[in-house]
Amino acid sequence: MEAASLEPNTQVLGAIVLVDVKGFNLSRANKFTPQIIKMGLKWLQDSIPLKVVQFHVINENKFVDLVYNLAKPLLRSDFKKNIYFHGSDYGSLQKYIPARCLFTHYGGTLEFPELPTIDQLMEEYSQWTSKADKEFEAINSYGYRN
Repeated sequence: MEAASLEPNTQVLGAIVLVDVKGFNLSRANKFTPQIIKMGLKWLQDSIPLKVVQFHVINENKFVDLVYNLAKPLLRSDFKKNIYFHGSDYGSLQKYIPARCLFTHYGGTLEFPELPTIDQLMEEYSQWTSKADKEFEAINSYGYRN
């Protein structure tokens, strides 16, 4: 999030988050204790230096609904009104996100010929975030030192 917030367009326009929760099951839902939910929402709504203008959830199931119902009372009204659930109706995503910005497997036109391995994703992520090393050093210098 810190690195994304350094992008000028993101600073002005904010970010649209798309979360595919396919495969979210009971054992994963059990990890979302009220304390974890509260901490995560505090971070998402108040702590990151980035405005989340829309939050889209796809492929949700009853376990996602359970966690969302626990989280709902902790959501600020301005954040809550920008959360959208689409199930597997990827066509409804295009009411909010242009098809040119969605991968073909989500009903868009953006080609994604081969899914990368986790190692490839981590390497690409590492290269991208390394562009912000100075900013990260400054951020990590705040606070108390032992």
